[in-house]
Amino acid sequence: MFSQPDTELHLRVPARAERLPEIRRKLAAWCHRVDLSEEDTEAVVSAAYEAMANVVDHAYGNRSGPLDLHASCHPGQDNATVTITDDGRWRPPRDPRVTGRGRGLSMIRAYADSVEIRPSAHGTSVRMSWPRPVPRHGRHSG
Repeated sequence: MFSQPDTELHLRVPARAERLPEIRRKLAAWCHRVDLSEEDTEAVVSAAYEAMANVVDHAYGNRSGPLDLHASCHPGQDNATVTITDDGRWRPPRDPRVTGRGRGLSMIRAYADSVEIRPSAHGTSVRMSWPRPVPRHGRHSG
């Protein structure tokens, strides 16, 4: 795991459910470092959690693999972005009326301003973005 101070956060961990609370805490701390409001922090963390849960539940089947999180919010950048990536296999969403599950992607879209999902033969990437926030403490200039 590594991260750049303040403007970026990059985590690569095994895609296991017990790792998700730790990642949520680190992402929330990063949101505070880049001066996101509490409301924006909740949206970012909730959307990212849903994307990470999808990796844990669907990407690797019976085998293990990594989960990557990259968050970025640089001064002068128009938005804050969080990208969740796996090296697994894309599985089309199931009908939630049949399975009682499968609402993760709609929840991600509800929390994020923009969502781009890129499935490939080498894994899936979910890029979420939010308009660049006005700093709470006036530390950043754009």
